[in-house]
Amino acid sequence: MSPSRTLIAALCWSLAATTWPGRAAAQQVQLAMENGMTALADYREGDPRLPAVLILHGFLQTYHFSIVQKLADELADAGYTILAPNLTLGVDSRSEPLTCSAIQNHRFEDSDAELVRWLDWLQGRGHVRAAAIGHSSGAARLVHFLTTPAGKRLAAVIAVSPTFPAAALAPEAQAAQIARARANLARDARSVDRYTLGYCQGNYVAPPAAALSWSQVTPESLGSGFRQGGRRLMVIWGSADRVVPDSLRQVVAGSGVEYHTVEGANHFFSDAGEFELFDLVLAHLEALGG
Repeated sequence: MSPSRTLIAALCWSLAATTWPGRAAAQQVQLAMENGMTALADYREGDPRLPAVLILHGFLQTYHFSIVQKLADELADAGYTILAPNLTLGVDSRSEPLTCSAIQNHRFEDSDAELVRWLDWLQGRGHVRAAAIGHSSGAARLVHFLTTPAGKRLAAVIAVSPTFPAAALAPEAQAAQIARARANLARDARSVDRYTLGYCQGNYVAPPAAALSWSQVTPESLGSGFRQGGRRLMVIWGSADRVVPDSLRQVVAGSGVEYHTVEGANHFFSDAGEFELFDLVLAHLEALGG
């Protein structure tokens, strides 16, 4: 981070500290979903004058994941109300990451209804404005969410290291996987097979409909969300990120959306760029006003 950016970040944190008494204690909350399952979330009450911020984890993860917790801590210190839900992913009261070998009875689009439920919950607690931050495939989920009617409820979306689970596959391999899942679906919708998605290399166990929903997420399918995001959407990724494919970077660059490359940062911002990430996130949220 440049000296000027460092100074700006320091002033921002200092100002936040003088206008809000400190980080709210985290509490785990529960909410019944439309499918009858209970979802868990990390909730921290902040300044009601600021928009609440929903932070969404990546592939098969939970709100305990490091980058989610770091963002939650920093934004809570700045006075923002934080809600970091665990998507149920087909598991009632899910509190742990899913293993690749567990049968994955969830679809990419299932998160839409859960996000709506959480936004309703925030509104019921008096938070009429909300923004959202997603990491990795959680960012892709939010970009997709922008294309739904409920996506208009988000005042801003910040996509950190956005990617999609089939990104590790070459286009030919992805097409072959989709064809296999379709054949499995035609033969027996209840059958399970092993697929490659995310970090699950050939051991993602799922019925065909679930595998198809994730396998069919591509840079092209996400392009509509990036284009519709407009000024509400900002993308942040690292120059050393080897997970985000060039094909998605090209779609983002051609969409007209604001994006930032943090020099030296990897997919998780674990080795460099952490403070610049926080600086960019805070600046985008502060532009929404109180």
